[in-house]
Amino acid sequence: MGWLKGIDRRIFSFTLRFSQESFIHKGMRLISRSGDWGVVWLCTCLVMLIWPQNRRTIELCMIALLITTVLGEGILKRVFRRPRPYVTHGPITLSIPKPNSFSFPSGHTASSIACARILASLHPLAAWAAFGYAGLMGISRVYLKAHYVSDVLAGGLIGLACAEAVRWFFR
Repeated sequence: MGWLKGIDRRIFSFTLRFSQESFIHKGMRLISRSGDWGVVWLCTCLVMLIWPQNRRTIELCMIALLITTVLGEGILKRVFRRPRPYVTHGPITLSIPKPNSFSFPSGHTASSIACARILASLHPLAAWAAFGYAGLMGISRVYLKAHYVSDVLAGGLIGLACAEAVRWFFR
């Protein structure tokens, strides 16, 4: 696992080169903040309420969101207790509010991948947009120094596993 920590450190060091005043930085901050508390996915589900045939999608997204949050934030972060990159390599000024939980796994990424997978499975035309946004969520978390790449990859796998479990259980 030393090779993974090396990759994490190299990518983290690379992110230190980016200006906090750039247009890209502001976009990454907006994307990341939209994932706080799963807001982007909750809002997506609220919009979907307009069409009654989306009830199942909304239910499955909410269940997947709940499971990823309990598993990632409630259990795994407390088990692994990995410090955030800005703590380990600090002091670093963040352009987002400092997260008060541990780093591994990325909850933003887990919930985004879980909801994207549910949406893609029931609405294939939405797959590119949903997974694109989920991917940007993971990238934004690394870019903004809130997570290591391995945190985001693990979060993505957890989100995917949770979505598949929900799909299997409720088929």
